[in-house]
Amino acid sequence: MVSEDFKRELKNMFMRGYQEALAQGIEQSRWTIKEEGDPNACLTQEFFVLTISAQRFRVFVLLHFTPDTESEQFVAEFINAGNNAIDQDKFYDCIGEIGNAFCGAMKRDLGKVVPSLGMSTPNKLNSECIKYLTAFETQMEAHASALLDGTAILHASVYLCADGELDYQIPHSTFAAQEDDVDSGELELF
Repeated sequence: MVSEDFKRELKNMFMRGYQEALAQGIEQSRWTIKEEGDPNACLTQEFFVLTISAQRFRVFVLLHFTPDTESEQFVAEFINAGNNAIDQDKFYDCIGEIGNAFCGAMKRDLGKVVPSLGMSTPNKLNSECIKYLTAFETQMEAHASALLDGTAILHASVYLCADGELDYQIPHSTFAAQEDDVDSGELELF
């Protein structure tokens, strides 16, 4: 059994981490993070998957996207490429690093109450692979879309799979209320 408090706070960490990662490259005021009740609203051609693992649970973080003109323009702006065309490697590196920053922000917040967490690197998969998530028994999921100037660019999902009871005491927070100074590093592309 997973406590409702844990689920609520994990969802808040998810929403906060998503917003934080996107604001590293483009001014936060241009972003709207919209919670999606239907996971199908987040389905795209490809996604990056990352995991946060502990002894008693796993968290899957997915960053969904479609490589198209709009997302390429977003990446060019995010990495300050100006009018220069970006190649496929830079495109995927940028999206993967956004996913890495996103999952890292969640791990940092979760690590304040859960010791010994591990985190994977981003792995890019096509949309056909998402069906394998149903092989896991999930105790919680949440989905959100990121709109840049009103246009949906990226989507994200989080899934919690617990191996037993989870009743960690996580201080109550709200998605929009956290304005702490955070030393989360800068997005670095190689």
